Amino acid sequence: MQRRGVIKALGGVSLFGMSGCLSSAGNRPMRGSNSDCVITDSTDDVKPVEVSADGRLRDADVVVNMRWNARTQASIKTGERSYYEPDSDSARIVVVRAEVSNPTESEVTTPPYTFQLRRDTVSTVFDTPINSLEIPGYVDMEDGIELNAGSTVNLLILFRINIPEVRSATIGARSISKVDRILSESDEKLRKTVAFNPTCDESLGIDAPPQQ
Repeated sequence: MQRRGVIKALGGVSLFGMSGCLSSAGNRPMRGSNSDCVITDSTDDVKPVEVSADGRLRDADVVVNMRWNARTQASIKTGERSYYEPDSDSARIVVVRAEVSNPTESEVTTPPYTFQLRRDTVSTVFDTPINSLEIPGYVDMEDGIELNAGSTVNLLILFRINIPEVRSATIGARSISKVDRILSESDEKLRKTVAFNPTCDESLGIDAPPQQ
């Protein structure tokens, strides 16, 4: 058995360039690891998207651990009686519940939009990674995350995708190009890269109710 308002979406080209996790040239060491499963789950009676995780990143400054679960939804609750629905009948929300822990003895501050989503589409396997949605009431990844030594944070990361173009999706670590490192010299956290070791856990509650 396979284991499986103000709303802003930042997709396409990011501040840190278009290169994906595995696109860095040279023989620099790869840190982080692949997911141990593919999760296929959905609600709202919509077809699920196969979601996996690849935390590998070349020459990463630090590696964190991540337990995760995921689900495809057509809507998500944003308040007592309010909901967010994508502006297209073919759009879906990939909801990722993650527990990110810092196994090191030092504080870890991740760059903005630490996690991105790579879409396997009909036209290309490695599409331009997209950043997470910012929806009121849910985690805002624009500022990154701060992890004290040995601490764990609980995150809900939301991505907007289009169906049927997307066949599967992979949660990935965000890379930073050499040019971006130079441009962000004044802010140390913008220059750091964070790889992760993902472990999927379908018992991890999504806790993001759709519209009923």
